Order: sequence, then C-alpha cells, then structure tokens
Amino acid sequence: MQPGNDSNFKRHDKALGTFLNMLTGNKSVASQGTISILEGSITRATNFGLESWFIESYIEGLKKRLKKKKRKAVILDFDGASSPVRGSQQGSAYHGYYEVTMYRPLFVNDAEGNLVIPLLRPGNASELWLTLPLVERLVAALRKAIPGLAITIRCDAGFNDPNIYDWCEDNGIFYIMRLSGTGDNGGLWVSSKMVVEAVEKRFRKRHKAPRYLHSRITKSKLETGIKKLEKEKRKEKLAELETRVERIFTEFLHQAGKGGKDKHNWRQERRVLCIATYTDWGAKKAFFVTNITEGNCNQLVHDLYNKRGNMERNIEELKSLDCTRLSCQEFESNQFRLFLHGLAYRLMTNVRDLLPPSIEHWSMNSIRKHLILLPVLIKETARQIAFHWTSTCEWKREFHLLFRAIDRLPPPRS
Repeated sequence: MQPGNDSNFKRHDKALGTFLNMLTGNKSVASQGTISILEGSITRATNFGLESWFIESYIEGLKKRLKKKKRKAVILDFDGASSPVRGSQQGSAYHGYYEVTMYRPLFVNDAEGNLVIPLLRPGNASELWLTLPLVERLVAALRKAIPGLAITIRCDAGFNDPNIYDWCEDNGIFYIMRLSGTGDNGGLWVSSKMVVEAVEKRFRKRHKAPRYLHSRITKSKLETGIKKLEKEKRKEKLAELETRVERIFTEFLHQAGKGGKDKHNWRQERRVLCIATYTDWGAKKAFFVTNITEGNCNQLVHDLYNKRGNMERNIEELKSLDCTRLSCQEFESNQFRLFLHGLAYRLMTNVRDLLPPSIEHWSMNSIRKHLILLPVLIKETARQIAFHWTSTCEWKREFHLLFRAIDRLPPPRS
C-alpha cells in the first residue's frame, strides 16, 4: 500500500493503470485528494465491518486448508508491536519501554503465518488491551463455521492474565503462555530451586567452573570476538561454546498469589513447565503455563511454544510493507490504513505460496525487490500494451513460472 502523498505520482503509472483496467475496466487511479476524503470518512462502523470481513475471509481460507489435513485444529498467535507516529495523531501516546510516541497494534496470525486480523490500539495500551474480547469473538466465529475445531492459543509473557486462563478453561480452549519471572523470592523460584541446583551441579561436573559468571563479557560480545577469528578456529570455538550448556526440563503444579489479595491470583493450581539452563554465565529459568495435558515439558516447549517465534518474523514482514505509516489524524482512519496493509500482507502471502520451489523461501522484501519492483519499458499501441525488461534479468524464469501459476487461478470474485 502507498500513502496518500505518493498517489499523484502513482496515478500516472502505466503498469498499474493497465492491470487495474484488466481487473475493473477502469485504469484511473485515485488522486491524493480522493484518498484523503476516503480516509477521512471512515467511521467505527466501517472498521467493525472490516473486522468481521477479516475474520470471515480467514475462516473461509482455513476451511480449504483443513480439507487437506486429517485433524481439525488451529493454533492462534497473539502479539503486539510498536508503530511510531510522527505527529499528534488521535490515540497516540508516549510509551516508556520503547521511548517513543506510538500506536500499539495487536496482530493475530495462525501457526502457518496466515494473518487473521490486525487491530490498532492506543499507544498507552497494555499488551492485554482488547485481547480477551478478540479471543471471544474469534472462538465464536470459528466454532460456528467449523464445529469440532480444536483451538490453541500461544502468547508471550506480556499476555499473562488469569481472566484469559479462566475463560479458555471454561470454554474448552487450549493455551500455552510464557510466564514473567518472579525474582529470587517468588513462588516459581521456590518451586524450581532444586532443579536449578541440579543443573548447576551437572554443568560443573561436565564442564568445570563457569568461565564468565562474574565477568562483564556478555555472550553476544564473546560471539562477536569469535567471529573475527580464522575460519577453522572460529568453528571450533563456536562449537565449544554451544556444548557448554546444560538443561533440565521439569514441571509442577503452581497457583500464583495463593492466599493473597492480588487481583492476578489464580483461582486454582495450573500446570507450569520449567526449563532450567546453565551456561558459562550462570543459571537461567523459563516458565510456561498451560492447560494442555498431553506431552511432556520438552515436547510442549520445543515442538509447540518455540514455533511462536515465527510470529516475530511475520510482524517484521508486515512492517516491511510499511504498515507503520499511520499518519492520518483520526484514529479510525489509521485503523483503516492498517487494514489496507493487512490486505497487502495477505496478497503477498498468496503470491509467496505460488512461488516456484527454487525461491519459495524468499522473504516479502525479496519478492518486492526481484519480482515486483522491476524496471520495464512500456510500449502502448492501438492493439496491445507491451512490457519489455532487460534480457539479463536474473529472475526471468521464476517470474514466468509465477505468472503461469497465477494464470491457473480461478478469476477473482468482486
């Protein structure tokens, strides 16, 4: 998507006008003034309708994908992001963690990287803002459309909220979420103290004393120094560093705030997974809470939760499509812009699914650079419009394979 200040240039783009004419029968591109009028006319009701469309269109695509699978199941990842603003836009606010005036959008993707919905939130919103209402709405729509669908939710530590746990348990939704650390005196530390002692003992037995326990040398600084060494020595040092790690996986039942008056108290004991890791820099612990009863700690963390890391990559790819360029004055207008960027992301995801095997791993930036932003010479005659590009184009074969795949698709529905 292009912001409004680019539209006066884009409306004279012959390539864009040609393809618009093929799709709509009209090759005229809107001017900056027309786009500004459109964005200024957006209301909450308009955006609510677009929210519903995003959910319904995602479910339609999910049905098609589930036909190829034996199990009806979906994993939904929730994550927030920062979207800096460059003015005094409505709803923007200064965020201390990011040290910038910003919006706080919420993105929901599934485990395959498909965008479910992007929602704009005020800049001072917490990670939890709108999460539970959105979970309720998504679950209701999914269950109505796909009866018997197993739904799992994955979130990082910013989404810790007993209300989410309670609702998921009461409505048969699986969840796995990382827990924030509680310091050396919290209940999680007490429950994992013996495990930490055991992993330290194992490390000292196999690798002797930790080398950098009280040193100012961080792991990143050490790796930077190692990478400057000669190839053979570099490989040897990095391999040695990777072997000097010990881990113990364990689990226990835990109830946060038991007996206290904190509003974040858990109403019951829950399954907590713990990974105790010991390296040359000492001990580290990671905790996860889940209501999934099958699988051991290693399987649930490595095979299920850790794949949530793809969500970070998905958000970065969305940002590469300029989804942070939310420069309208009104909040609802910026939400509309975010929806347009979401549509662009879905379109690019569909294009990537059609790529030939040799380049199917490409990022969206690579697709834009090598297959979309191509310099071409356009010759228009009474009978045809011809596009000519250099004969030395490196990705000519892949370009033709992509367009053959697109040509086999059914015609778009209006």
